[in-house]
Amino acid sequence: MYKEWVKFYGILLIVSLLFIGSLNFFMDPFWTFSHSHKYNNLQKGTNERQQKANHIYFSDKKYDSLLLGSSRTTYMNRNSFVNLEVFNFSASGMRPKEYYTYIDFVVNKTRQPIENIIIGMDFFGYYMYGLFMFDNAPLIVETTQSIGYRWKTLFSFDALNNSFKNLRDYQKNRTDDRYNRDIVKVRNYIYHTKEQVKKDVKNYSKTSYSSRVNKDYQNILSNIRDTFRNKNFIIYTTPVSEPLFLELILLNQYHNYENWLRELVRVFDKVYHFMYLNTISKNYIEYFSDSNHAYTKTNDIIAKKVSGLIVEPNDFGMILTKENIEEKLKELRKLNGINP
Repeated sequence: MYKEWVKFYGILLIVSLLFIGSLNFFMDPFWTFSHSHKYNNLQKGTNERQQKANHIYFSDKKYDSLLLGSSRTTYMNRNSFVNLEVFNFSASGMRPKEYYTYIDFVVNKTRQPIENIIIGMDFFGYYMYGLFMFDNAPLIVETTQSIGYRWKTLFSFDALNNSFKNLRDYQKNRTDDRYNRDIVKVRNYIYHTKEQVKKDVKNYSKTSYSSRVNKDYQNILSNIRDTFRNKNFIIYTTPVSEPLFLELILLNQYHNYENWLRELVRVFDKVYHFMYLNTISKNYIEYFSDSNHAYTKTNDIIAKKVSGLIVEPNDFGMILTKENIEEKLKELRKLNGINP
């Protein structure tokens, strides 16, 4: 009788493991494989940093450009850049402090022929607030590279939980704010309301815009530039809505805004600048889903302008350099309604 019970539970364990492993492989919620089908084609970014590290490490697809940034940049369609194969490694809340680890990982630990490093710079990243909110970049990349990790995830209950969630999302036709298997984040739903924007602005006024400037900001970026000097850096600033921009002026943060731009130009020589009052920011109902997350169509304009194309509207985007920064700051003061 005892042997029969041992045999029964042994078979049950094997069947359970086979079921878990098969389902996790089929759904691939941690992006360690590349197969695609209708059930796993759209998935939540439950842990974007780990999922994206997994994808680029195990993928056979080759990328020549690496894109980094916060949640604002996650909505950038990698295919919008002209003549570049871009991998979008941006993630919610990502700060400049994390960039070095992920760039080093992709450039030196994967088989990717990276030539360009594109970074969507956020003004809130200039501040101390949230600096240590995500402080696990080394652990993320170590986990991806750990022995047998790809196969161990197949028998993970965490992966199983996400597999079931993704299956449920498919059954309920939940498609918004999901990544497809090309690692492009899809956002279709119109979230925008003026009330939502007011809440977002109020939150910024209590958090980032009430924080201290990160005094080590320029050193962090300089270290990245110096270490990866053989790469071509493409730097742009992420746009925000008019109400959020006016809030930084109201809170006397405009001098920090100017210093932020000076530091970016000092480090990278050239910056594509989109964060100021212009047609896009003023028509935020059309171009933003809330106070600071631009729709994919807005990011498409940015990608094309960064790629050198002439795209409407003409007043959205300017190039800042070491040679013109002070003149451009004067121009920006007029555009932003700042008295001399």
